Amino acid sequence: MSRETGAGAAAVPAGPMHLPASAQVVRYNVLPGGETDGTRRGVANGFATTSAMVNVLEMPPGQSSPKRQFTGDHVLYQLAGTVEWDVEGVIHRLAPGDMLYFPPNTTYSFANVGADLARFIDVAGKVDDWPPRMKYEDGTEISSGTLNQLFN
Repeated sequence: MSRETGAGAAAVPAGPMHLPASAQVVRYNVLPGGETDGTRRGVANGFATTSAMVNVLEMPPGQSSPKRQFTGDHVLYQLAGTVEWDVEGVIHRLAPGDMLYFPPNTTYSFANVGADLARFIDVAGKVDDWPPRMKYEDGTEISSGTLNQLFN
């Protein structure tokens, strides 16, 4: 039975799998700019299934992400803090309990505009291209499978 976890895990669990909070590690150095002040953000190891991947991200106050596109659907659930999402030029301000959806290949970025650490759940859905990839404005492209390798 596979027990791989992480953003875009290469293997799907063969059966039910419990990932306790104590086993989830937030890493800031696996995303482009994750260790750079101004674009600092972290991702916790999560699950990849045959149709989706689920991760928890956190972002310190005043930090933001670079613009990018993702080849899968996104459903976001805000756990803590206040994050503004720029989705195709439209700003969506999420507070705890808010949700946001956007389709594949949509240009987006996000920023913690609050005074506290922001945390949110990101569910990325399967499209024709799996595992999904992030495409950054500078030409950098990261497959979710590559992120899994960085976690292990």
